[in-house]
Amino acid sequence: MRRRWAIIAAVLVAALLVSVPLSAGDLIHLVINGSEMYPDVPPQLVGGRVLVPIRFISEAFGFQVHWDQAMQTAMVWSSGPMPPIPPGTPGAARLVVEGAEVKSDVPPQIVNGRLMVPIRVVSEAFGFQVSWLQGYRTATVAEQGALGLMEVHFIDVGQADSILVELPDGKTILIDGGDDAAVGTILAFLASQGVTQLDFVVATHPHADHIGGLDDVIAAVPLGAIILPDKSHTTQAYANLMAAIESRGVEPTWAQPETLLVEDGPIQIRVLGPMKTTYDDLNDCSVVLKVTYGETDLLFVGDAEAKAERDLIGSGQDLGAEVLKVGHHGSSSSSTPEFLAAVSPDYAVISVGAGNTYGHPASTTLSALASAGAKIYRTDAQGTISAIGTRTSVIFALSPWTGSVSGGTSTTPAPSPGGSSSVTVYITATGSKYHAAGCRYLSQSSIPISLDEAKARGYTACSVCNPPR
Repeated sequence: MRRRWAIIAAVLVAALLVSVPLSAGDLIHLVINGSEMYPDVPPQLVGGRVLVPIRFISEAFGFQVHWDQAMQTAMVWSSGPMPPIPPGTPGAARLVVEGAEVKSDVPPQIVNGRLMVPIRVVSEAFGFQVSWLQGYRTATVAEQGALGLMEVHFIDVGQADSILVELPDGKTILIDGGDDAAVGTILAFLASQGVTQLDFVVATHPHADHIGGLDDVIAAVPLGAIILPDKSHTTQAYANLMAAIESRGVEPTWAQPETLLVEDGPIQIRVLGPMKTTYDDLNDCSVVLKVTYGETDLLFVGDAEAKAERDLIGSGQDLGAEVLKVGHHGSSSSSTPEFLAAVSPDYAVISVGAGNTYGHPASTTLSALASAGAKIYRTDAQGTISAIGTRTSVIFALSPWTGSVSGGTSTTPAPSPGGSSSVTVYITATGSKYHAAGCRYLSQSSIPISLDEAKARGYTACSVCNPPR
């Protein structure tokens, strides 16, 4: 079985990158049955094909390989003695699989001291699910029925929060619903992802920038369960939310710390907080949720501030996560050095509105995140932030934010009017075009990206929807 993974992985990378806009310097991710794999020599783009080191594959997955220098032939076979080398004229390198020569427009060759081969031609012998996720520069292969990838989307809803998590088993989680103004954005994004039901909805706390749009979202999309802190509020937004929940006939689940909501193989959903609901500040009553897929953890903390962070640390729970949704839009009242040390995030995502009057994100928070070694992403500067999670890694569709950490909104220059760095367009998981919102070609997948980055990656404008150029 492992041998078949290796073959298909090499095949997939070679087969799927023929017609996509990549350059030799692009990093190509390789994911097999939900786990990212790392050949000793990374996949190489040669002559429009991607070549993979066959020695790595054979040694890692039990396949056998032999390079015959005299015949310039790479022999690959499953078990037993090596089959005879088919006769041929020495010259260009050849690939022989299970004793039969395989023709390829790019022959095997040596790259950085490793024998690299395109093996797409043997793929038809195996019934694996394969895909090329162009927005993430990722090739995936999975056995029938195997779990694939987790997706997380930090939707750009301005000075508010709304996050969609799509689990490898198809279940969905919506964490917060922005404010009233965000409803259209959220519903459009859910539709673009093909979401017709929300298995879990989390209302982190009763502030309007987190729950203001949830009543309309719940009215439009069926839900399975809703998790809230056991902390009521007197606002109309809270009353509207509770009325919408009641109309759906769903009993609220009141968040309890250290609660395992879901455990299904490598997938876990845990409620870590709030540790109590008697905090003076509603922000500290935020539901803290940890989503795990294999060795990959995502931590969502709502607007939790220093007191809540301290109590979480004191609880002794495992707070470690590769991705941290930064608390309270990057406010100086959250993301203490002690909390960041406990989480140790590789990536930090700040959901924040451009030009907001609060000065979010604070320069101290940006500096603390940088000091903690986290790569920073910001919705005010980059729009909706999307990533895929494998069992072992996280791959973002966009490059990290590269602005100065010496200041927040007061010192971060706003994009110039009409500048392409501020224009959001959309790409699909498999295509080579970028699109305007609402294009019919976005019905299966819709990945937001800045116009500048789309062009830099080689995407061209869709001729149907006529997106910005």
